[in-house]
Amino acid sequence: MTSKNELNQMDIPKKRRRKKRKKRQHTDKYLSNTGTHGKNNGSNQPYFYVNDQGQLIKRVKRKRRRDVYAKQSASKPINYKRMIPVMIIVLLLSVAVFALFMSFGKKNVAAPDFTDKHIGAAEKWANEKRIPLTVKEVKDTTSSDNVILDQELGSNRDGLTVFVNSKDKKDANLVRVPDFNKKPLEDVKKWAEENKIQLIIQSVESTVDENKVITQSAKPEDFIAKDTVLTVTVSKKSDTVLMPDFEQWSLNDVKERKFPFNITVKEEYSESVPYGKLIKQSKNKGESIDKDNINENIAVVYSLGKPFLKAYFGQPEGDIAKFLFEDYESKGVKITYKTYPIDSAALKGTIIAMSSFNQYIPMTYQVSFGISTGYAPPQKQSICD
Repeated sequence: MTSKNELNQMDIPKKRRRKKRKKRQHTDKYLSNTGTHGKNNGSNQPYFYVNDQGQLIKRVKRKRRRDVYAKQSASKPINYKRMIPVMIIVLLLSVAVFALFMSFGKKNVAAPDFTDKHIGAAEKWANEKRIPLTVKEVKDTTSSDNVILDQELGSNRDGLTVFVNSKDKKDANLVRVPDFNKKPLEDVKKWAEENKIQLIIQSVESTVDENKVITQSAKPEDFIAKDTVLTVTVSKKSDTVLMPDFEQWSLNDVKERKFPFNITVKEEYSESVPYGKLIKQSKNKGESIDKDNINENIAVVYSLGKPFLKAYFGQPEGDIAKFLFEDYESKGVKITYKTYPIDSAALKGTIIAMSSFNQYIPMTYQVSFGISTGYAPPQKQSICD
């Protein structure tokens, strides 16, 4: 609600306008009766008016005072808190535009491969391209001094970083990590002591020879700083033997390899497994075998491919069951046969005919053999003869 004092303040301009309008009307009426003009537009003559007592008064121009209410509204303080989000958005947009301009302004330069080259080649290239060059010294006994072992190229601001084999090995802060896979643990300990590397050893049961490295925490050819922790996993003796995966070896490899358990290698035909590949093993890979049962026989079966039926012409009838068993049944093919006589001059009891031969057959098959009777009936002579 508006107070009474505020209403009175708001009425002040209206009262002034009414009072001035009344004075002008009174003055104009007096001047028109006397024949004089009150206001001369475009001239410097003074402006007069007649007051209520009939006196001619010279008008004095004064600055118009603003009313109190308008002055209060004009001097209202600005709320800067509302402007903070807008200022933040404008600042972020400015930074984004500047970064975009800088990214398009300078394109990254592709660096040549300085590996196995002298450090001078990288320094010359960096000076020509005006790109910062960072040199990190590495202790490596397999390379010549001041030879670049590896490089990393960042942005134009980051520049080129090269890893150089240090001339003074004692001052080098980085060390190149060798490949310790299947290396003796003693070699790793010696290397760690020479290069001031903290070594952590973990032992696990494995088919790898005892005290040989299986894994390492730092990849081979990586660069690590001195006093860095390197963790290696080595194999240890166990009361059990882990069954290997025979699928990784061929039939000849298995026959030549020595195992800590008894192994029997068989060959069988298969329609799905290619020749020379593993069909099955009696114990699954990774399965443990106690050393008390180390004499247990492990069967491994490799594929001979698809069964192929050979020709048995001229073989005696009495050997049919033998060669079919040895060549097929003992190798996984269920094959049966039948015979029938054929009059022929060939040796009696020999095979002179087969229902199929020299072709691939399924895993279940039956074949027929024609057996010579050893007697050929005389041919009938024709009347013309």
